[in-house]
Amino acid sequence: MMSFSLKLYSRVREYMITSTDEQLHGNKSSSGNTSTFWMFTPPQAPTNSYDEVYPGVYCGDMKVALDNEHLNKIGITHIINCSQGKGSSETNTDSMFYQPAGIKFHGIKAQDSPTFNMTIFYKEAVEFMDKALKSGGKVFVHCSKGVSRSPTIVIAYLMMKCNMDLMSAMRTIRPKRKIHPNDGFIRQLCILNRELYGNSD
Repeated sequence: MMSFSLKLYSRVREYMITSTDEQLHGNKSSSGNTSTFWMFTPPQAPTNSYDEVYPGVYCGDMKVALDNEHLNKIGITHIINCSQGKGSSETNTDSMFYQPAGIKFHGIKAQDSPTFNMTIFYKEAVEFMDKALKSGGKVFVHCSKGVSRSPTIVIAYLMMKCNMDLMSAMRTIRPKRKIHPNDGFIRQLCILNRELYGNSD
């Protein structure tokens, strides 16, 4: 595996751990001072099943992905299942499942494991998203919980198509949804950052 910046890797991990609601929204105590306990708060799970993390791009869990009626209601035209399969942390959908709703499908059989190579799926998924958005569509990118696998693909899209480096992409998504890609996925995104933007940290 290509080397990556340990400095950038550490910055991303620290940002995910410390960027809780208290930091992002400036919670204040009754005395009017900004609370500092967030520094020691572990990563929290998303409060919503899905969130719009970038114009036209939604990130979420499998619950919404199985509800064609709701997907139509919020205007989803394209879907990327990053947890395709029949296991406990997977979502068993395909293009036939979404055909009645008129939604175009792209599947990724990814495991939420630090040793899983997500990079091999970047190109096709990113092109699928880019084509959908350029046609005026809306894309729902999901996995089991909308925390690790699907945000990794969304971040790759922002980096590859929206001229964002890794930290900029994280700062775009994280305030909208409490994402937490696993350490292996972060390392892979750090490598992508080096490929796209050189040694920028």
